[in-house]
Amino acid sequence: MGVVAGIGPWRLIEPVSHSDPELALLSLVDAGDITGALDGFKRQAAVDFASMLHLDDAAMVDAYSDGVPPGDLQWLSAEARTILAADLREALTSFDGYARDNVAWGATWDIEPAAASQPVALWYGDEDRLVSPDHGHWFAERIPSAHLTIRNGAGHGMTCFGYWDETFAALRTASGLPLVP
Repeated sequence: MGVVAGIGPWRLIEPVSHSDPELALLSLVDAGDITGALDGFKRQAAVDFASMLHLDDAAMVDAYSDGVPPGDLQWLSAEARTILAADLREALTSFDGYARDNVAWGATWDIEPAAASQPVALWYGDEDRLVSPDHGHWFAERIPSAHLTIRNGAGHGMTCFGYWDETFAALRTASGLPLVP
């Protein structure tokens, strides 16, 4: 099993700013109002992302990538830009996934990572501004058979997309499957 730049329960892992608007939405989750929290995250996403749908593909990818360190976009070839544009168009037609992701990682977890019975490979980038390596360390401290790899100089994009071959080869080897040329 493997986790690439996977977020853990961030309120336990990272310092929380009391001005973070997501805290108010997560307090709804804590109070049992999952529907209210999901609706709030959908509204927040619409404000943050809906205008990108009116852009052409190139401008949409540029807007989505705004503020990303240039070195973290090395994986974004012309072909990958085309694929990302199509994925963004599909993802931005509904904010359900965004809302559910935010509720899932922000709410109190009802699972115990220490219960993982298989080896787990963890990959994180030391320059990831979306999911810091602290999340990888948190998982590594709780999963008995975890192996943590911190990729030097990698942000979120490079960690997730810049090491496909190496990541999949490690997963295939760990699973006992033969490597494919």
